[in-house]
Amino acid sequence: MNGEDFFTAVRKLSPVQDEEAIRHWKGFVDVCVEHGQSIGFEATADGCQETEKWLDTLYSAFCFVKDSFGQEVTDALIALGSEGCCLYPGEMMQAAACLENGVNARQLLVLMDTGFLEADAPFSIMSREEAERQMAEAGIIPLSVPGKQKEPCQPGDRKTAPEDTERAGNDMAGWKTQAEVAMIRKRYPVGSRIELDYMNEQGMPPGLKGIVKSVDDAGQLHMIWENGRSLALVPGADQFHRLPEPQVEVQVGKDKETEEMER
Repeated sequence: MNGEDFFTAVRKLSPVQDEEAIRHWKGFVDVCVEHGQSIGFEATADGCQETEKWLDTLYSAFCFVKDSFGQEVTDALIALGSEGCCLYPGEMMQAAACLENGVNARQLLVLMDTGFLEADAPFSIMSREEAERQMAEAGIIPLSVPGKQKEPCQPGDRKTAPEDTERAGNDMAGWKTQAEVAMIRKRYPVGSRIELDYMNEQGMPPGLKGIVKSVDDAGQLHMIWENGRSLALVPGADQFHRLPEPQVEVQVGKDKETEEMER
């Protein structure tokens, strides 16, 4: 389908969507095509044809999400476009499972940034069962228990931690695999400068800065905050970003001509 057909089809699939969200998805496709990202890694010589393949694949993925999770989750997934959170088809079912459990757009961006939504096949959509299992094993959503209704996860809710440096009882924090913890340690090495965007804790305002002291086996970032606290960051539950390293000013020595004039 072309861009106009895509717009019409998505509006019919999710009537509550505004134009901005759909435009962002179309823009996402344009950027992918411009950078040579081809559906199934099989490039075509015709850019228009490649765009149409992308739009067909995205729309099919939206339909699959609707068949698997229903209208409300599908509306929320497509609306992510307005937040700049556009997904590959291979990430959509994982994102849908998270949305159904109360994860919001900003938290999904964190999950994308830290690799939790990545799939082995970025253009192949997975089943609901596989997506839920992957997200549950990562500790992002509750485990499904046969015969028991799953309670929605409330991002940001935490049990009181026994110490300021430890935080417990958060589905977004627990049960990370060794590979996921290694990825977090690689992205936020000891000494990294962090700025807080959101944490559901008193005395921890957005804009607060700190330094990574260590990353534990659960993937939590133990911090030295500028307000004197040492509360750990929980990737996937807290919102934060790494600050660029400060530029070191190097004082260049005097050139040879200047030295000779001063003699």
